[in-house]
Amino acid sequence: MPVCEICGANVKKLIKIEIDGAVFEVCPNCSKLGKPVKARMAPPPRKARPRRFELELPEVELKPDYSYLVKRARERLGLTQEELGRRIGEKPSVISHIETGKLRPDDRLARKLERFLGIELFEPLE
Repeated sequence: MPVCEICGANVKKLIKIEIDGAVFEVCPNCSKLGKPVKARMAPPPRKARPRRFELELPEVELKPDYSYLVKRARERLGLTQEELGRRIGEKPSVISHIETGKLRPDDRLARKLERFLGIELFEPLE
């Protein structure tokens, strides 16, 4: 038999109430202590998105001098590392690490830098 979460009474049916933001299942007597909680309907199940087809891209790799290319392009545009980072949505420390060669950008970040700076950071695999 269900038990009231406030008084501990055994009852046939519990009522959900809210007291100071907490939800309890209580007996009819204790239900006067809070306000009733409306039953929430579960959201409809999401439909699976159709899979995107993967395009076969030519095999490419990051150029060995990517750090120099990024720094030169940034300076050509007259931007600081902070300004570049803000414009492309990255931290200035990420830009700094890329320019010093401490951080090798992933494909997504490298493509973002290519588009913004107008440079090519990838070359075909040999």
